[in-house]
Amino acid sequence: AHFQVKFDEYRKKQRFVGCDRVVLKWFKDDAAYCREIYSYDLFRRFGVWMAPRACYTRLSLCIDSEREAYFGVYALIEGVSKTFLTQRMGSDHWQSNDGNLWKASWGATLTPESVVDGNIGISVATLEQHEDYIYDLKTNKKTGFEVAKTQLQTFVTTLNGLKSGSTELKAYLETHLAVDQFLRAYALNVMVGMWDDYWCNNGTNYYFYFDTDGKFYFIPYDYDNTLGTSNVLPNSGTQDLLNWGSLGSDRMLMRKVMSITEYKERYKAYIK
Repeated sequence: AHFQVKFDEYRKKQRFVGCDRVVLKWFKDDAAYCREIYSYDLFRRFGVWMAPRACYTRLSLCIDSEREAYFGVYALIEGVSKTFLTQRMGSDHWQSNDGNLWKASWGATLTPESVVDGNIGISVATLEQHEDYIYDLKTNKKTGFEVAKTQLQTFVTTLNGLKSGSTELKAYLETHLAVDQFLRAYALNVMVGMWDDYWCNNGTNYYFYFDTDGKFYFIPYDYDNTLGTSNVLPNSGTQDLLNWGSLGSDRMLMRKVMSITEYKERYKAYIK
């Protein structure tokens, strides 16, 4: 089983190496125990500062002083939360931790068809209630949901309405997308063979953050399906890295970014 530990659930502002929560992840289908740890480390070495930190840990659950269940070696992964945002504020990073953080699940293709009201919400998982949304708001839940929803819908519909390859599109992307970080993240994403992602597998396994200036940041997440695994792709090791997934209307953000020659060439340079 996977676990999440929230350190400030009962003690306010309690932290573990600066984190308010961590994910304890079982190495499912990974006998080498390396894919996720290796990928996150490589992201950070390549300057993708939005990637979570990760390392190994031995996991034991202690029931009481005499009973302990040893689960083995797990991945210890930094949780993506407002504290995560706070630790990455700076002059060349996002400027504030007060923006809107979203978790994107299966179907989060960033197309106008996907950002309809029924797909956007605040997920709930308790013994009494279970609600899942494709776009799950993680910050500003109490007072800012409607504003956050409108911001997401406006970003997607505006981007969709701009002509691919146009100067107007490039100007909009420069203002509303952290382009260089997006290109770096995706160059590394395809190099480690991550097919269970936004571009290839129906828009899943990523977070995104709108800073208070309105700029969109792509946050890579969940890299257990890498380094030789293949499912949606027939062979992730021989896939065309310029056509990792669809560049049609169902992958609008990637299609718009790759339509700008300067961005496409920079993406190729980062792969090299």
